[in-house]
Amino acid sequence: MAQSKLVPEKAREACYKLLSVCYQLPSQEWHQVQLIDGLAQALEILNSEAAVDARAMLYIVDETKDLTQLQVDFSKLFVGPSRLLAAPYASVYLGNERQVMTETTAEVVEFYHKIGIDIAESKEIPDHIRVELEVMYYLSLKERRSINEENVEEENMYKAFQKEFLERYLGIWIDDFTAQLEKEAPSDFFKHLARVTATFIHEDIARFQY
Repeated sequence: MAQSKLVPEKAREACYKLLSVCYQLPSQEWHQVQLIDGLAQALEILNSEAAVDARAMLYIVDETKDLTQLQVDFSKLFVGPSRLLAAPYASVYLGNERQVMTETTAEVVEFYHKIGIDIAESKEIPDHIRVELEVMYYLSLKERRSINEENVEEENMYKAFQKEFLERYLGIWIDDFTAQLEKEAPSDFFKHLARVTATFIHEDIARFQY
């Protein structure tokens, strides 16, 4: 298989993986592993419009030696202890009562089982944004490996899984979540993160329309 086809596939994987890390508590490791720089580079390989906001995120992180304030902002948005400014759970946006662990959560768990993922030991609620991004990373990794092995049947299967997950789960609630995040974000970093997430996912959804 021509390596030229695998380059964008690796970039997609990187985007999903690195975006998922962005929804964890900011830490000094971000500087050490050049997390945001890697995200920006991957988006640029894909010619994504989200690269501009990723570069803005990188500038903020590079200019912020102490990430304490970003950690505080993260907690206000996603952790609590008071009302979450931007709850990172699909069930909050898809249900009628803005609660977690609803029927929509059970549905996504059923999908995970179908694709061979057991998250019983995970510390996160199954429909957390970080988990759903990780699932897309896993499926895109499986697709790329199938391409590399020239296994067309598996390649098509993992493409179908990704399309289904985006259309039935992640793509359904991402706009409401990122709009809430951009509106409530105490700092520009998380406003840019909201735009990167929404833009990249919509571009990836479009990828499966052809």
